[in-house]
Amino acid sequence: MTNTNKASIPSKVFIEQVTLLYIKPPGHALVLFIPALFIYWLSKDYVNAIMTLTWFGALIIISVFRFADISITRTKILTVTDYEGLEKRFALGSTLIGATYGLGLFLFLPHLPQLNQIAILSMVITVVPVAMVSFSTNKLSFLLFFLPALGLPIFQCLLQGDFFHFYIALFGIIYLYGIMTLYDWNHDFLTEAINLRLTNQELVTSLTNTNKQQEALNKRLEAISTVDGLTNLANRRYFDDALQRELLRAQRAKTPISLILLDIDFFKQYNDEYGHLAGDNCLRLISTVLQENVKRPGDMAARYGGEEFCIIMPDTDQRGVMKLAEQIKQDVESLNIPHNKSRITNHVTVSMGIASMVPGLQVTTNTLINAADKALYTAKKDGRNLIRSSNIASSSEETPE
Repeated sequence: MTNTNKASIPSKVFIEQVTLLYIKPPGHALVLFIPALFIYWLSKDYVNAIMTLTWFGALIIISVFRFADISITRTKILTVTDYEGLEKRFALGSTLIGATYGLGLFLFLPHLPQLNQIAILSMVITVVPVAMVSFSTNKLSFLLFFLPALGLPIFQCLLQGDFFHFYIALFGIIYLYGIMTLYDWNHDFLTEAINLRLTNQELVTSLTNTNKQQEALNKRLEAISTVDGLTNLANRRYFDDALQRELLRAQRAKTPISLILLDIDFFKQYNDEYGHLAGDNCLRLISTVLQENVKRPGDMAARYGGEEFCIIMPDTDQRGVMKLAEQIKQDVESLNIPHNKSRITNHVTVSMGIASMVPGLQVTTNTLINAADKALYTAKKDGRNLIRSSNIASSSEETPE
């Protein structure tokens, strides 16, 4: 309801109490005009006309200004920051209404017949509980209305000195005490209800934020658990899950699936010559080449382990996977990473083994991995910086080319 997220609970309770004064329908500020009309009607034949009209006009003016103030403030309540100022303004209006009522009764009662006095005091007694509801969340405003509105007539009755007015004053004092006790109980109950609601709201917000943080942490942990920290490619664990998933999909759809195993040639010698930091940088550069080439939805590059990488290519036959492998090989050579300990050239190169098939039901992920691994072994045996492939029949037979 209000922009008080950073306020303490007691401050929020106060803000809520003041806000409730203004968000109620502003018509209650004009309701007090009705008993004023009744009092004027009972007094006009016995009290000076100028006095009664002045009193009645003052009540109308004050009520209209209060109605306008509450109506305007009500439309801006969500942007208010000075709630103490709002409380004081509302309390001032309550004081003016209560004091005007009380002063009028103080002046009128001595001139009225007893029956009229009883009728007017009965009206005041009826109005006070209505005010208690209107001011239920703000004790200051209620007291500043209630005490002068009822206290001044009681004081006037005591000044009369007769038994009739004495009994009325005694009843008024008892009524005053009863209303105050009832108001305190009602005010404390509402305050506690607001406090409990705001406390619960804060706990729910805190729990929601904690859950969101936990979800974000879980997602981060999940991402960390599936990504290789050095190359930012998928790690071996994620590769195993993805390969199993894509193999099952290929079996159901009876579509081809291909796998590339890639190994950096003479990487141990590279580390010995240039150091492990340079070796890590070399791995990052190779992974960048893979990321730039493996773009098709469903395809996935991963770090298989050490200096080995792998690429899963669903719905791809041997011709398609060979085209990608040749592009990767060319791009790696284009990096022109120096490698003085290479036995085939003076820069970093890679060897690749490819396995392609339309998998039958008996085919497992090991079938693909073993075939690609054997093809990679052949590429190394034949001199490195080469690409070799294996065609695998759906019966899982392997026939290296």
